[in-house]
Amino acid sequence: MSDSTPDEAERIPIAAQAAHYWVALHAEQVSTEVRKAFAAWAARSPHHVAAYLRMARAVRAVRQSEVQWPQTSAEDLIRDALAKRADVVQFRPGLQVRGRDASAIVANRPHRTRVFSALAAAVALVICAALMSWELWRSNHYETGVGEQRSVALEDGSIVTLNTSSEIEVNFTGRQRKVRLVEGEALFQVAHDARRPFDVLDGMTTVRAVGTEFNVDRRQTQTTVTVVEGRVAVIRPTSASDQTTDSGPVRAPAGSILLAATEQLVIANGQIGVPARVANVSPVLAWTHRQLVFNRRPIGEVAAEFNRYNRLRIEIASPSLADEPLTGVFQANDPQSFLTFLAHMPGVSIDTGRSTVIVNQR
Repeated sequence: MSDSTPDEAERIPIAAQAAHYWVALHAEQVSTEVRKAFAAWAARSPHHVAAYLRMARAVRAVRQSEVQWPQTSAEDLIRDALAKRADVVQFRPGLQVRGRDASAIVANRPHRTRVFSALAAAVALVICAALMSWELWRSNHYETGVGEQRSVALEDGSIVTLNTSSEIEVNFTGRQRKVRLVEGEALFQVAHDARRPFDVLDGMTTVRAVGTEFNVDRRQTQTTVTVVEGRVAVIRPTSASDQTTDSGPVRAPAGSILLAATEQLVIANGQIGVPARVANVSPVLAWTHRQLVFNRRPIGEVAAEFNRYNRLRIEIASPSLADEPLTGVFQANDPQSFLTFLAHMPGVSIDTGRSTVIVNQR
C-alpha cells in the first residue's frame, strides 16, 4: 500500500485500504513513514475517514463476547462464493475477460452482483476474523529499565506492577489470560473472572489465579512465588496441556500445588519446592515502596540486590565478607547508604571507581 502510486491505490477497494492501515497502525512498532502515508490517505477523501471508522467499529464489534460466529469456516464461504461463477470478471481496466464476451457479462449483471456480494461478504469475514485474531492474540510487551518501576492496568482490570529490570508479555483471548514473566519481578493484582484463568508463565511452570494478589520474583536460578491474598495454583510442567477451559469455572489441574494467602513457594532449576508459611509478607513487597529489607542475608546477595536497582555496580571482592549475614532496611535507590554501612565494618576497604565500587576486606 505505502509503495503504491495514487492511481494504483484508487483501484484497491477503500475498505481494503482501511483494513491495511488499521493493521499497519496497530503494529508493535509504527514507522513515521506509515503514519505520514495514513495521514495523506485520510486527507484525500472523507470516504477514507469513514471507511477507517467503520473498520474500527467492526473490530470492536467482533471482539464482543456475545458475537455468534457461523459454523461455516471462512475458507468454505470463499469456496462457495467462487464456485458460483465459472468465469473471470473484469474488476478494473487492463484485466482480460475469459469464458464469456463483454455483452454476455453485461446481460448477466444481476447474477454477477449476487456473486460479488457473496464473495465480498466472504472476504469481509476473513478480514474481520484476521483482525480479531490479531487484536486478541497480539503480544503486549512491557518492561522496565534499571531503577525503574511501573504499574500497568491490563484490559481486564488486572494491575501488574513491574519491579526494576523486569519484562512481561501479555496475551489475552476470550478464553484465557496469559502473562509471561520473561525476567525480573512483578506483583499481580488479578481481576476476578471465574471463566477465564489468569496464568503467569515462568519457563515451564505456570502460576494460575482466579482473583487474587501474588508476587513472582524470577532470578537466574530460581523463581519465588508469594501469595498476598486469595489462592493460586502452581502447575507442574506435566500439566501444561491442561491450560484452558472450554466452559465452567476455572479449575486447578490435577497435580498442581495450591498456595493460600501468606504462603510462599520456590522453584529452583525446574524443581518445585514445598509451600512454606510467611510470617509477614511486607518484606516481600517492600520493593513497591523502593525499600530493600534484609534478614540475615549474605552481604554478597545484598550487593547484587542493589545492583538490580542502580547503575553504580558494587562488587564484593572478599569471599569471606560476601558470606557474612546482614540485617537491615535500605532505600533501593541509595547504594551509598549500603557502602557507608560497609565502610564502618572493621577491616573493610572501599575502592571507588567511575562505575564500579570494589569492596574488600583486609
